[in-house]
Amino acid sequence: MKKQKIVVVTGASYGLGKSLSGRFLLNGYKVYGISRTNPNINDNNFIWVNVDLLKSESFELIKNSISESKIDILINNAGVVFAEKSLDFTEETFNKTFGINLIAPIKLTSLLKQKLQGGVVVNISSTSDRFAEDGLGMYCSSKVAIDIYFDSVAIENKDIKVLTILPVYVDTPMLKDIAAKLGFTTDDAVDPLKVAEAIEKIITDQKLESGSRIMILTNKSMNEIINSERLYYYNIDTKEFKKVK
Repeated sequence: MKKQKIVVVTGASYGLGKSLSGRFLLNGYKVYGISRTNPNINDNNFIWVNVDLLKSESFELIKNSISESKIDILINNAGVVFAEKSLDFTEETFNKTFGINLIAPIKLTSLLKQKLQGGVVVNISSTSDRFAEDGLGMYCSSKVAIDIYFDSVAIENKDIKVLTILPVYVDTPMLKDIAAKLGFTTDDAVDPLKVAEAIEKIITDQKLESGSRIMILTNKSMNEIINSERLYYYNIDTKEFKKVK
């Protein structure tokens, strides 16, 4: 009998996390859903682990809740975003942004590393890791930080495959809330069920090497993606400035 595969999904209560949980359940996986709010998923293969990722005791609780010795896939999906000017943040929003978006996935992956040998770690980042946005400086920087951190994890841990997913806007309650505050439209946001399907396909693609970053785009967003980075080099031999394309 084929052994059932184990998936752990953080931020499983709604949006992309709930869609990912449903997708893997549909394909026969056992899913541990990590969240503060009950996802209300009625499936015998779904185990809800009720924790707050901002609390240090939560990580041991998660580890102890997973009875299996092997985790096939860990999806660090939980995230928060606040609409604030970069130099006008509060201590609370600063701690929550970096606590959930950066510190929590680092702590959880480290704690579960023995169970993840031979498995896959997937971080749900964002195209915001490369395109700074007005009012979202902390969110964007938290995504940059988690991406580069797990690039190092991929280099150091050859027995764990690391993939970083960079979706465009996903149609979630979190996006709708931030869009209302910043005054932009979510008309082109992608259905989380479609994004979940794409992520499952990406995870099971054997051609992708550990450390890969994968953007999830639509036809329209592909045409809008530009390199907005102002990166130059200065050649000390020729005394020449040149912009890196």
